[in-house]
Amino acid sequence: MITQALVDKWTVFDERADEWRPIRARDIAILLPARTSLPFLEAALTAAGIPYRTESSSLVYSAPEVRAMMAALRAIGDTGDELATVAALRSPLFGCGDDDLYRYRRRGAGSASGRRSRTLRPSFPQPPPWLGWGIWRAGAAG
Repeated sequence: MITQALVDKWTVFDERADEWRPIRARDIAILLPARTSLPFLEAALTAAGIPYRTESSSLVYSAPEVRAMMAALRAIGDTGDELATVAALRSPLFGCGDDDLYRYRRRGAGSASGRRSRTLRPSFPQPPPWLGWGIWRAGAAG
């Protein structure tokens, strides 16, 4: 997929230039849960002619963008985890403030019955279209 993105010149938004541009290899990050598979990944990237550099997980995982994505993935992975859901909703990916979360919770967390919900799980807000999640079903359980 990385080769396809580079060859097809997928576009990314360059915040410094404030414009869209073709993707470069340095725009792509591959996160690994453990370093045990790193030699195989490095061999595959080398064979495909894709330049790479290896970073320490402490540096990569501390980046705000990565922390926001990890919170969203945790919330998706366990829809009953209210802490992960709130962390994801408060992150820059969704940008919900405390006032948004308060109103959302006060309205019953979007429950179809209109009754107050005890968790945030029954209904998530509509995700931004740029996430490319296709059809989003309110109340979908993981």
